[in-house]
Amino acid sequence: METGDAVVWRNRALTLFDRVAVPVAVCDAYGRVVLANPAMAAECGTTPGRLRGRDVLELFRPQRATQVERIAEALRLRRRSRYRVSVRWRAPGGGERYGELTADPVSDSVEETPALLVMLRIEDERPAAPPACSPGARPARRSGRRARRTRRPGSPRAGAAARR
Repeated sequence: METGDAVVWRNRALTLFDRVAVPVAVCDAYGRVVLANPAMAAECGTTPGRLRGRDVLELFRPQRATQVERIAEALRLRRRSRYRVSVRWRAPGGGERYGELTADPVSDSVEETPALLVMLRIEDERPAAPPACSPGARPARRSGRRARRTRRPGSPRAGAAARR
C-alpha cells in the first residue's frame, strides 16, 4: 500500500469514527482515553479533545469491581476477548444514567500491548431531582385571610382586639 492510500484510509476511518452515533473511545491498556468520538464526549458533557487523558472508569463508574479486575487480568495475560462492564454516570442534564461499556482489546500485532476499543450502550436514565425553587419561579401564594393579631391579656389594647 502506498503512503497516499494509507492517508486516504486513515481519513476515512476517522470520518467514520467521528460520525457514528454510538459513543466510542479508544483507551490505552490502563483505561486512559486516547481518542473519543463526539457521541462519547456528549455523554460526558464535553468535547472529544477534553476527554483525552481522562480515566474511562472515572467517567463511567463500574457497578461491580470484579468486572474491571477480570479485564485487567485478561489484558495482563494478553487475551483478546470482548468484556462488558455495567456502569453508571452523571448525564449532562444532571440525571443519572445506567448502561454497559464494552471493551475490546485491539492492536496491529499479537505482540503489541493492546489498546481498548470502548463502546457505550445506554440502558436507563433517572432524571435529576427538580430544584427546590427554580430561578424566575413565583413564590407560593398564601391561602386564606391574613391572620389577626391577638394581644396579650393586660396590654393596653387588649380590650380593642377582643371587641373585633
